[in-house]
Amino acid sequence: MTIIVNDGGLYSTIQDLGRYGYFEQGIPTSGALDFKSHILVNTILRNDPNCATLEMTYIGGKFTMKSSNYISVVGADMGFSINGIDMPIGKVIKCTTGDEISFGKAKEGMRAYLGIAGGFQTPSFLNSRSTHEKIGVGKPLKSGDEIYSECTHKPKENIHLKHIEEDKIIRIIKGEQFDYFNQDEIEKLLIQSFKISTESDRMGFRLEDISIKSEKGYDILSEPTILGSIQVPANGKPIVLMNERQTVGGYPKIGTVIKADIPKLVQLQPGEPFTFLLIELEEAQHHYKTLMHQLKNDELIENVKLAKHIDTDRINRHLEKNR
Repeated sequence: MTIIVNDGGLYSTIQDLGRYGYFEQGIPTSGALDFKSHILVNTILRNDPNCATLEMTYIGGKFTMKSSNYISVVGADMGFSINGIDMPIGKVIKCTTGDEISFGKAKEGMRAYLGIAGGFQTPSFLNSRSTHEKIGVGKPLKSGDEIYSECTHKPKENIHLKHIEEDKIIRIIKGEQFDYFNQDEIEKLLIQSFKISTESDRMGFRLEDISIKSEKGYDILSEPTILGSIQVPANGKPIVLMNERQTVGGYPKIGTVIKADIPKLVQLQPGEPFTFLLIELEEAQHHYKTLMHQLKNDELIENVKLAKHIDTDRINRHLEKNR
């Protein structure tokens, strides 16, 4: 059973929750940038949370189903449609052979996750299917590629994702070299708003409209890097380290984005303003535990019968009529 890629979009890759246990060997974790959306789309489909999904960045792709299966999409609104019919995100949808699945430019958000019942069965490397182009593991999807999948079960079609409003406040804790920066430099980080540069990738997000000076210089003894660390190189332009970051780094780190807010950060489009809020470590731990509890206990998913704004029967009838 395969899905044919007609158009890979801007940058679409297969990702799971990451490649753990090899950091000391210089191999980053990689994995879905928005782990929350990745887990949710698998939960909706009743997959294992680590099942591989398709991560699309800003401009989605176009695909043809070569067999019947169930799919769902969570994350950015990229104008998801099947056979030209607009589809809701966060909902289980049954597809049959020949169905054309299409996405466009993101209207809201930055990354969308296409999941399929049973997950995408791409080759595994070091216990993960995650693409990491820089180390030669997998590659972005392009026209003509085929992705293997197998429908292992029938998901429940009467559930969908709750709508949750997200703010543009990204919470951080103090970084390892927080004391390298005086109060004036710290206030720059906490008072003004920022934008993610277009010169950003899965390795790190560069921040625009700010320059931060370190009182103690910019070179430190190289140390292991952490997801979300805000490192400040000699040019003063902060970089938030992401999933494909280098495993060690020698720049001072003024702060670290809390893990619970990584999904919010990676859904911001370049040029979209946001602010940082400094919190304590204990509060950051609480937010992460709360998010994990919500994901584990399906608190972000509800029965579609309770959601009057989605007419599941109408969607299915419309699809059958136009196949």
